[in-house]
Amino acid sequence: MGYTAVRMQKTPLSEFVRKYPLKSYKRHETIIFQDDQPAVIHYIKSGFVKGYDIDSQGTEQLVWLGTEGDFCPLSWVFEAEPTVPYFFSALTNVEAYTVRRSDLKKYLDDNYDALREVTETLAVRLINTFHHLNAVEKARAEEKIIYSLYFLSKRFRDSHMTDGDHVTLPLTHQEIASLIGLSRETVTQELKKMKESGLVHYDKYSFQIHPDKLEALL
Repeated sequence: MGYTAVRMQKTPLSEFVRKYPLKSYKRHETIIFQDDQPAVIHYIKSGFVKGYDIDSQGTEQLVWLGTEGDFCPLSWVFEAEPTVPYFFSALTNVEAYTVRRSDLKKYLDDNYDALREVTETLAVRLINTFHHLNAVEKARAEEKIIYSLYFLSKRFRDSHMTDGDHVTLPLTHQEIASLIGLSRETVTQELKKMKESGLVHYDKYSFQIHPDKLEALL
């Protein structure tokens, strides 16, 4: 799961996608099915999209989280795989520009600045994937959660920082557990301790992460 985001500002790509249809998705609505070969790429204007796999027991495994300025799925732009490898659905209500894949490829071929923008995004995503792997490979559950939440907060700090001190994300305990590879019960126990220490605050559907406080524990 990569942690890079490009905010909805005036860049070559953000200007280009605005001429395409804007589509709305309700929370939990499927945007792309696994093994699809979609003709369009979604460029997220608002909301959160999750990418996930489903194992043989029917358990969901969260592998990607995207928000405004992210392409969904970016790998599909470059035909890196014959089909889309994961499901993508709306984690919140979502608005996304639906850009024809062929048009986007041609635009990138003809526009150096836009291609550079995508290349830089991929580079940051790769680096942050390494950070995520480092987090989930920690020995103790507490460390896995602290490192994972910290890098999630870094991933979305620019676009979802609230009141200057915390990042708000629409995640449940189960989704955090599936991201890290722990049981929901273990995650709930550890998050309760973190909440009591003022590192996070949460309700049923959202998290407030305090990155500066978590950074002190790394």
